Amino acid sequence: MNALEKNRWICFGKEATYAKDSRIAALQKDFANHFKDSIDYQPEAKVNGKQQELIVAKNKSVTNTRRIYAYPGETFYAGDVVDALNAKWLITEVDQNKEVYTKGIMQLCNRELIWQNRHTGEILRRWITAEKPYYSNLDESKPLTVSSREYKIQVTFDEETSLIDVDKRFMLEIIGESPKTYKVTAVDTITARSYQSGEIRGFLVLNLTQDLYNPKTDRKDLLLCDYVEPAQMPDPTPSPADDGKITFTYNGNATIRQGGSAKKFTAHLYDGADNEILDAEFEWSIAVDGVLMDKFTLTPSGAFARLAAMDFVELQGAVVQLIAKHGDIEGSLDVEVVS
Repeated sequence: MNALEKNRWICFGKEATYAKDSRIAALQKDFANHFKDSIDYQPEAKVNGKQQELIVAKNKSVTNTRRIYAYPGETFYAGDVVDALNAKWLITEVDQNKEVYTKGIMQLCNRELIWQNRHTGEILRRWITAEKPYYSNLDESKPLTVSSREYKIQVTFDEETSLIDVDKRFMLEIIGESPKTYKVTAVDTITARSYQSGEIRGFLVLNLTQDLYNPKTDRKDLLLCDYVEPAQMPDPTPSPADDGKITFTYNGNATIRQGGSAKKFTAHLYDGADNEILDAEFEWSIAVDGVLMDKFTLTPSGAFARLAAMDFVELQGAVVQLIAKHGDIEGSLDVEVVS
């Protein structure tokens, strides 16, 4: 170690090889030393429910947003929810240059989205930001006049929110005795998400328009639309073989062409009451005369698979059995090779 390297080690506590490394280390050390001296220091802040020290500063004159800074060596991501200043905040912007520290912008959450998991009936809650409608008109063709203004809301992207789709209904508030219900008209899953630290992170942007309250299906006491008792929810994964079945859909006849392109076959899982189980995964395989096995290609992809026959004359008229399995439930389809 030469004199310069030794000096860097003593001053910055790490083996800084380049001038930039030395400068970054110095900035990190200086920022850390003065972090707790800031008037905007929030020692009790939480990110996604876990305590994390943050600096939460005003963002110019905008009262519903704040600039936030993490302690050097710590970080946060777009879509994270922050507890600070006696409120909930959604992180909407993060500077991707985190060499010295992580900084971003967070927006005040003003509503809580409540709905049910479509398989289990579990009641789910997520904090959201809701912005003022960007246009307004009235649809007087309905029995009651309903505002068709579009509201934009932002909600953390996760395993549950990713299932929200168009026509999903929510109850966001009750004014007096009147529940205010809304319906999703558009879902933006692209523009506010990005690949960060090995996974997709960010938030969803939903467009909502006002809908009519339905006292037969909506629960005002729970702020839930289209409520279903958990006991009435269909079992998403039936197990005994006599509790379900698997069927197949495909274009045209159950045939594939010798030497032709792969054909797509889609499997559908049904429970004992003949209700289709959505988002089911399948194990795919084929059964055929052993000498012909390596002359077929099967490409599984979740609920569907592509099957192709190579260009061998001995495959003309051959029948291959396509098999899809989910747990103990198995379905099969005979597929003929044609020339």
